[in-house]
Amino acid sequence: MGDHFRREMAQHGAVEDPKVLRAERDALREERDALQTELSQLQRQPSHELARKTAVGLLVVVAVLAAMVSTVGIWAERNLLDTERFEERVGPLAQSPAVQSVLAAKFTDDLMELVDPKAFFEDALPEKGRILAIPLTSAVEGFVHKEVLAFMESDLFHELWLRASKTAHHNAIDLIKDRNPNVSADAEKITINLIPLIDAALAQLGEKSPELLGKSVDLPTLTVEDIPDAARIKIQQALDRPVSKTFGQIEVYDSGNLRTVQSAVSRFEDLKVVSVIALLVSTPLALWLSRRRRRTLLHLLVGTTFGLILIRRSAFIARDYVTDLSTEPSNRAALNATTSAFVNPLVSAAGWIVAGLIVAIVIALVTGPYSWAVSLRHHLGRAAETTPTNRTADTTPTTDVSTARPTSTQKNPVRKNPTAGTSLGVCTREQYQSSSPKTSDIGRPQLSAFLRTVGI
Repeated sequence: MGDHFRREMAQHGAVEDPKVLRAERDALREERDALQTELSQLQRQPSHELARKTAVGLLVVVAVLAAMVSTVGIWAERNLLDTERFEERVGPLAQSPAVQSVLAAKFTDDLMELVDPKAFFEDALPEKGRILAIPLTSAVEGFVHKEVLAFMESDLFHELWLRASKTAHHNAIDLIKDRNPNVSADAEKITINLIPLIDAALAQLGEKSPELLGKSVDLPTLTVEDIPDAARIKIQQALDRPVSKTFGQIEVYDSGNLRTVQSAVSRFEDLKVVSVIALLVSTPLALWLSRRRRRTLLHLLVGTTFGLILIRRSAFIARDYVTDLSTEPSNRAALNATTSAFVNPLVSAAGWIVAGLIVAIVIALVTGPYSWAVSLRHHLGRAAETTPTNRTADTTPTTDVSTARPTSTQKNPVRKNPTAGTSLGVCTREQYQSSSPKTSDIGRPQLSAFLRTVGI
């Protein structure tokens, strides 16, 4: 076979030089060694790539969870633990018909306790007329309820409501965070003091019907900063009648385990800080470690989108759960309005963030190297080139020199006047050969076409 190969090489004129053969052998050996080295690197690469992919996946999960926790944490601190923001959420509730209905019922019950028209009618009416005490009491209660509703439409009620809510929230936060030693909880209860509001409603009621209290009463001036027990004692002394301990107060917290709440709030604030730091660190680190950053970015965007959608659904479920805690329809409506005032900002913010994330996902996909994305960009580019403006510019009439047919008087002016070529912008064969490149440089087909064009 070797002789046959040599004869074939000899027939093709190949020279069998030992030096050339040795050089080719050495080159083939170097190529073999390089391929073996590359193969060994590829065999070791999967373990490193597996570790890298695992780290990137864990960082993506951490970033998505941190985004969810930080979103809820920032919302909770801004809306539940910040007094100014809490006042913005609670203030409009004073104008809510559902909340006004519940407060009006509470005010009416407390005012009827002060007025006590049933006892008054039983003492004032004769024995046979005492049967009218109950319907007359109902009429008085209706009158009081009507006046209370009118009072709740006044600016005074709105101002007192804001001040009472702000004071109650400030005291509750001081108590939960243990910031003010002068604020303490009575049997670990947190209440909203409505006695100043009831006092103002009672004063307005006394102006319209002085006989309702049975005598002229000098009502004390109460503020929301007054301690509820002290304010209750002042009302009791002014009316000279006993007042219950729950008069004018709404309990906000009464679980009897304040230390647990304090610890939970402290841990919640620490978790919020940790989640924000984890989000800021894990996101860029995952993109830096990833070899396919676009895909990792899409994983981050899609994961965060689904996380925020889950938060929105959880917020709706929590609102419905709190609403269902009450069995009375009026209280259910008030609870729904109250929880909506705090939940709606979270739902709205999450919705806007989800919309922005969806736009980012679309941009990342459309600008990617995927075949459908490349095809889409190609079709969009072609569509942009065929816009009405471009079509108008393309349809401008032009004269094609190769197809234009001269008239009978202009068929070949060069043949009649050899010197006319210069004035007409064309040239004769001799002028072309003297001023143009050689025929071999241009090519005979191009030269023949040019000569036919000028009429030679």
